[in-house]
Amino acid sequence: MNEDLTTIGVTWKHTGDAEFPYTAEVEGKRYTIRVNDFPAEPLYTLISEGTELQDLEDWPAAWAMPAPPEALLALLAPKVGLQCQGAVRLAATSKPGEPVASLAVALEEEEIVVGSSRRLALTTLGERPAKPYEPLTYAAIELDESEQERILAIAPERGIAIAAFVAEGRHGVRQRHLRSNATRDLAVGQRPMVAAAVAPDGKSVLVLDEEGRVLRYDLTTLAFPTSAAARPPAPGKRACLDVGRNGRLWLAASGGSIEVRMMRDEKPLASVDLSSLGEDVTSVLFLPDGRGFLAGTSRGVVRRFELLVDRVGASREARVAAIVDAVDEAIAGTHWERYQPRVEIYEERNEETGLTTLSFVADHYEYHHAQSGSDWAEHVLCAGHATFDRERCMEIVIATTDRRRITERHDETYDSTAALAAFRAAAARERASST
Repeated sequence: MNEDLTTIGVTWKHTGDAEFPYTAEVEGKRYTIRVNDFPAEPLYTLISEGTELQDLEDWPAAWAMPAPPEALLALLAPKVGLQCQGAVRLAATSKPGEPVASLAVALEEEEIVVGSSRRLALTTLGERPAKPYEPLTYAAIELDESEQERILAIAPERGIAIAAFVAEGRHGVRQRHLRSNATRDLAVGQRPMVAAAVAPDGKSVLVLDEEGRVLRYDLTTLAFPTSAAARPPAPGKRACLDVGRNGRLWLAASGGSIEVRMMRDEKPLASVDLSSLGEDVTSVLFLPDGRGFLAGTSRGVVRRFELLVDRVGASREARVAAIVDAVDEAIAGTHWERYQPRVEIYEERNEETGLTTLSFVADHYEYHHAQSGSDWAEHVLCAGHATFDRERCMEIVIATTDRRRITERHDETYDSTAALAAFRAAAARERASST
């Protein structure tokens, strides 16, 4: 045929081959797509009957690309330059489209809403019929033009917006109530802010500044913000920020880089690099179940990533580390401090099915220097069990938590090791009586 194949509608099918993943038949002639060593070579090459017909830098808009199988995605990812490090893997990829301005999840329809009306299947990210998205409405926000105020994040379900402003040459962060338009300044004198996100419970806000510092503001106590460090946003690129369901996991993205972190952790829990694909991340969103996240790009591609936080490994050290993290979260509560509690395993049970149950106690002792009045200490003790299926963590249950406040006068005679031993003995007796 003489007509340019890239200008007509062609429905491609998967071959199951990583190097030649797509095939189609047009007017009785068989065509194949080869994936090349991108970006050193063009991304695709169109082939027919052993002859290379055309190199392609992008997927033609007229062609229909099937949703890739997960096994094929794993093979293709290194070939096209997608790099995942840490506890994350690529689970699904959509077709290209208009640049992704926003992402939302419509749980009842099991769909992802891209922008105002584009719809994708929640699991496969396959295209679905377009349908207008109707988010929660709110009154118009009246910004203070004299302070160069601009909105960084809006949470209609919580009735608030977060804005950056400049007052007398000093940058700040402000909370606005959507109903009354009343404002409350959270901080003044910070670096310029480029992105913000409201926690799912509405009790805290994260903001990202131009140098990569992330500040967490507690909206209930207005305490001095805690901070963490992320990769500095790429100059001239949009920066994105989101907070996970439990409020302690967060992700930041700018340019082709995505990082998933816990507050005050020096290393990312997971990172993704899309820079070699020539795509900038323009929108990010944690999935409601907290087990993964979405990333939309300037090329209109949406990718779903799975967080492998339950795959801890089969070694004793890896399992204890998973218990430490769970106890740490139980101790920290809504705070983001990392306590690194001490964990002791006092019983191990192995079943024929491959399940292993570890019974444990844990504790954390911390001395507090009071700004006024007497110093004091806190000793937190926990007991529970953790179940593992080979390398996967099935559950970690904190059954008992005992918080002890020790006055300055009693601290010199308090023996935290003896207290943990007594707590361990009591937990073992209770565990034995319940099994």
